Amino acid sequence: MHSRLVAAQVWRHQRGLPAPLLTRVAETQLALVSTGASDWIESGGSSRKVDGGYVVTASKQPASGAPVGGALVTSARWDDSPDGSQVLHFSVPLAADGVRVEATWHAVGVRATGSHTVLLDEVF
Repeated sequence: MHSRLVAAQVWRHQRGLPAPLLTRVAETQLALVSTGASDWIESGGSSRKVDGGYVVTASKQPASGAPVGGALVTSARWDDSPDGSQVLHFSVPLAADGVRVEATWHAVGVRATGSHTVLLDEVF
């Protein structure tokens, strides 16, 4: 359903670029959680650059597979980029500090997808 999660990592690997998430999925069968097409181009949330990376605050819904996933694959806007607003695509462990799954998916007939809300509160 959300093949772009792994497809982006395969694309990187085929070009000789680091693809640590792809390696981890292959070695440990890591379950990925997707925020889906609703969060792809005009990403929700915000990020700010800090030493060594970015800090993200966002509410991501629906996040398919949230109750059983190991890593969230999503995106967030970086409005303070020197080149103008950009969308950053990244993965973050669901066990990371500041990450919380909120059980909000109650649609009849599709509850089994576990498409809850994942909250990111100042996540590095």
